[in-house]
Amino acid sequence: MTSPPQVQYFPPPEQLAPFVSIFAFTEMAVTEANAHLDIFPIGYSVLSFSLDDLVQDFLDINKTLPRFNLTGQITRFYQLGIKPGRYRMVSAILKPYGAYRFFNFPQNTVLNKFADVAAMVGNDMQHFNDKMFGHYANPVLAIQLLEQWLTERLEAKVNLEKLATLRAACDVIDGSEGRKTIKEVYAALGISKSTLERFFLEIVGLTPKMYSRIVRFNKVYQVLQHGQYDTWQDVIYKYNFYDQAHFIKDFKNFFNKTPSEVHKSHFNSAELLGSAG
Repeated sequence: MTSPPQVQYFPPPEQLAPFVSIFAFTEMAVTEANAHLDIFPIGYSVLSFSLDDLVQDFLDINKTLPRFNLTGQITRFYQLGIKPGRYRMVSAILKPYGAYRFFNFPQNTVLNKFADVAAMVGNDMQHFNDKMFGHYANPVLAIQLLEQWLTERLEAKVNLEKLATLRAACDVIDGSEGRKTIKEVYAALGISKSTLERFFLEIVGLTPKMYSRIVRFNKVYQVLQHGQYDTWQDVIYKYNFYDQAHFIKDFKNFFNKTPSEVHKSHFNSAELLGSAG
């Protein structure tokens, strides 16, 4: 039997909070040969260190996930097959522009891919790896070590003015839950469309249009999942989806479920909880 992933969350320290949303320790025991995880677009990158078995054939790429890795932006749904084993990892869930701040390389080069951190930074990571494994039994200390390593990475030289503009653009998109048009975004910042697109590709790894779509679709998914609506058709119009067939196709491409399936799963869960009470 495969147990569901167990996750503990840890808030980032003040100096990392602008670029890290949260730290996490994830533990999962897989005993079944056909186990899988669903991965869908979320609008940010994830930095992870594996303390146990390594995930193989990640993101349909015939390669094993490196021990210390950065997974870039994802633009479609993946069903990841997990081989039997024990998986424990510490992760930094980054802000959309966090990976650029820590590593200063074009993020579109890891779109739908992952990168080996040791190869990225060009340093011998063996000492860091040994210290991480020394905290194998204590994820809190492993998280603290990762925090320390990322704090040192803040010394990396980046274009802070460009980064500030991109952060402001993300704030506009996030604040509107992806409903602002791209024209409204670059007009609010006083820059051109081409500048906005160039900054997004380099710093976030996505076009501003794709980032906005991911934000909007994730918000729609959350609303459907938590039943905060009358009908899911109402949600479509609230979030400016006017072509229903196109919306359903894109939604399934992101989540491998139709809006109706998410809609029904909420009500089925509500009925089950009601009968249990």
